[in-house]
Amino acid sequence: MFSVAQSRLKGRIESYWIAEKAVSTALELLPAVKIEGQPALVIGYGQVGAQIAVLLTQRRMRVAVHDADILHLIDAHESGYITARELGALLTGHAPLIIFGATGRTSMSTHEFQALKRSVCLASVSSRDIEFDLPALAALAAPAEAATPDHFRRTHRLPGGVDVTVLAGGRPVNFHETDSISNLHSDLVYAGMLTGACTIATWPAPRGLDPAWADTVLEDCGLLQDYYERYGPPATPETRVPTGSCHR
Repeated sequence: MFSVAQSRLKGRIESYWIAEKAVSTALELLPAVKIEGQPALVIGYGQVGAQIAVLLTQRRMRVAVHDADILHLIDAHESGYITARELGALLTGHAPLIIFGATGRTSMSTHEFQALKRSVCLASVSSRDIEFDLPALAALAAPAEAATPDHFRRTHRLPGGVDVTVLAGGRPVNFHETDSISNLHSDLVYAGMLTGACTIATWPAPRGLDPAWADTVLEDCGLLQDYYERYGPPATPETRVPTGSCHR
C-alpha cells in the first residue's frame, strides 16, 4: 500500500490550505457577530488542527486547544494556547463562541453538549459528519427555527437556553458548497498519488503499509523539487537541483 494521505508531503504542505479554507468558510457561516476577542476551541491538535489554531489566533480570537494525545496537548500548551486534560473543563470555563472539531472521530456527544454554558457554533473539519454526535444533540432538544436554510446551519436549543448551531449540516466546512482546496493546491497531492501508482506498478514494493517508504519515493523522485522550482524563489543555474528517479 502506498499512502499519500499519511505522507509528509500531504501533512506538512496541504494542512495549511485545508485549515485556511475551513476557518474562512466557518467564519462566513457564523451569524453576524464580532469575533475579535471572543473565545474559540480547537478539538484535535494534529496537523490541520494546529494550523486552525494559528489562523484563529491571527484573527485575534482567544484560542483553547484540547487533544486526547498528551504529547499533542503538551505541544499546544507550550505553543501558548489554553489547554486542559478534560474537554469538559474547556467547554465550561473557556465558554467558546465557536468549536472546530478536527479529530477524525466523534469528539462531542451528550456529555460534552450538556457541559456547554453559552450558545456556540460547531464546525467540523473531519470527513463525513462524524465529528459531532448529531443524533445525540437532536435528542437533547428539538431544533429551534433556523434563520437560514438547513444546509447552512441548524440550531438546537438545549435546556437552559443554550443554542448549539451546527454549521454546514455537520459535514466538513472546508467542503461546504465548494472544493476543499483549489485545483492548483490539490495538483501536488494528485501528482503524489500518480507517482505512487507508477511506483507500485513498475517496482517491487514492501508488503503492507510503510509510510517511510512512501515518503522516500515522494521526496526522492523530483516532484517536490519541481514544486519548489515552480512556486519558490526564482531559480538560478547555481541553485537548480537535478531531479531524481520516481522509481527509487
